[in-house]
Amino acid sequence: MTTTSSPRVWLITGANSGIGLALAKYALDQGDRVIATARDLKKIPASISAAKPIRLDLNASDEEIRQVAADALKIYGRIDILINNAGVGLPGTIEHVSDAALKENFQTNVFGPLSLTRALVPTFREQKSGAIASISSQGGLLSWPGFSSYCSTKVSLEFFMEGLGQELAPFGVKVLIIQPGLILTDWWTKAAAVQNKQANEVYPHIPGLEATLEWGIGTGCVSDITKAVQRMYEFVTGTGEAGAARKDEFIRLPLGKDCASIFKGRIEHLQKNLDEYLPITNSINLTEEQLAELKKARA
Repeated sequence: MTTTSSPRVWLITGANSGIGLALAKYALDQGDRVIATARDLKKIPASISAAKPIRLDLNASDEEIRQVAADALKIYGRIDILINNAGVGLPGTIEHVSDAALKENFQTNVFGPLSLTRALVPTFREQKSGAIASISSQGGLLSWPGFSSYCSTKVSLEFFMEGLGQELAPFGVKVLIIQPGLILTDWWTKAAAVQNKQANEVYPHIPGLEATLEWGIGTGCVSDITKAVQRMYEFVTGTGEAGAARKDEFIRLPLGKDCASIFKGRIEHLQKNLDEYLPITNSINLTEEQLAELKKARA
């Protein structure tokens, strides 16, 4: 990471709206430099006019995405922080989500960000500093019925990033995962626009997005986007309260009371799952005699 005397250079995908826009504005307000990507540059608002815009379509070919990475590097000569933020929701049951929509969801949320990240890894590795952070979701902790495609993309990217973090650790590069809970952005409107009405009729027991949103508001599980991006900024840059709390062994930052509850519940459920089946789990290993014979045969 660059020192505070030298403005950090951010590359933020999907910086035209939602969390990406709010984080870009916050970084600019701190005196940092931002390269802001969007599929349609006309949609980048004036509030981040100081950012350098660059077009990125995560559904493009790997070659095109690699070219975007190369073009971004030319702007300031370096990138200190990559934020994989761009992504789309895809509500719908496994039965009703189309093959094309499912593949596109994985391209936008997993393979596109992965292509961009891989294109920039050599730069981060060679400069021996910086941070790569992916904006995930509480959906990266468990799969919701009627929303399993989106959740699957989040956990997929998280696991790629978790492995990448271990690969880049010796080079001084941080790889981080941020898991926001319920934050009111236009993400909800965009996701609701592609809800499958037939799925709602066949699976009436599965709450739709609107019901989920109302539940969150009713229970007070809604986070302030301004506070959220401040914590994201601190966590990624290693500054402020979140930066001071950051530990190398814990790369995930859950944000919001709802995410904390899901995080804790997931851990408890997995522990109970393991405990329930532990005798069976431990029943298949080789005996001492079998292991001795195996070692002898391999000597």
